[in-house]
Formats: sequence, structure tokens, C-alpha cells
Amino acid sequence: MILFNGTIDCNKCGQQFTVDDSCLGSIRDGDLEIQYFSCPACGVKYHVLTTNGKMRELIEQRKAVQLKIRLARTKKFKERTFKKYLREYERLKDEQEKMRPELKAKGERFLEYMQTTRTEADSIDEKIEYWHTHETGNTLSEFLKMTDEEYSDFIKTSKLPKRMEDKKE
Repeated sequence: MILFNGTIDCNKCGQQFTVDDSCLGSIRDGDLEIQYFSCPACGVKYHVLTTNGKMRELIEQRKAVQLKIRLARTKKFKERTFKKYLREYERLKDEQEKMRPELKAKGERFLEYMQTTRTEADSIDEKIEYWHTHETGNTLSEFLKMTDEEYSDFIKTSKLPKRMEDKKE
């Protein structure tokens, strides 16, 4: 299922891609849950949402109030009851908005940490898989940014060129 209309250009590798279920992921770090989508070519992760226990509780409460509002409209509840539900909805929304910047910053810092500790060797299989399943217009060696000699050695030994082993993504 495609989640966004149009394509996204990866800020790291320049690859264009559409965000679908295969690009989505989440990571838990203690109480935090960081949701993201990633570039299928280079694996760079883009932050979507970070929640903690309190935020998840507020999300559930807000969903429950939305159902009450919908029911109040359908069943034509008294105006006073309807307004009470709207006030509760706005209170929950405001509480979430206050929490969002700090949670977003924590999630982005965590993703950045994860990406700076990941080596080129960690993502080579993902890149090869992407090349096999997408029309890139490049040979595999070009896509991997290897010289002919490096690629030949890689095929024979399954070892990355020295310049790629030490490189951080």
C-alpha cells in the first residue's frame, strides 16, 4: 500500500522512491517507540513519529473522545454534551502538542545515532536486494559505487573494499 502520493527524493543517495509498507519500520528504546520510513536504496531513516507511554495513552483517549463526538452527532445529543466532548478533545490535543517537540527531538537523535553507528557493510545486502528488485539504470558495480577491480574482488571474496569497510553511513 502506498502511503504518500508521489515520490520522495532521498537526501542521502538521491534515489527516488515511494513510501509503502515495505519502507516502514519502528524501533523501541525503553518507553520510546520511534516510527520511521527508510530509503530502500541506502537505508537512511526518516522520522515519522515518536511516542512514549503517556503519548500513546493520550492517543487512545483522543480516539475514544472522537467516537463519542461522532455518536453525539449521529444521535443528536444535547449541545452541552457535544461541547463537553469537544473541550475534552481539544484538551487532549493540546497536551499532545506540548509533548510532540521533545519526543520528536528524542526520536530524531536516536535515528541519527543508529545511522552513524551503522557501517557500509551493514547495508550492502539491502543495496544489492534493492538493485535486483528495482530498475536503477546502472550496473550493480555502478550502483554500489565500486570500481571494476573492487567489484571483481568483492564477487570473488565477498569482502568490501577497504575504503567501504571503515566508512560510516
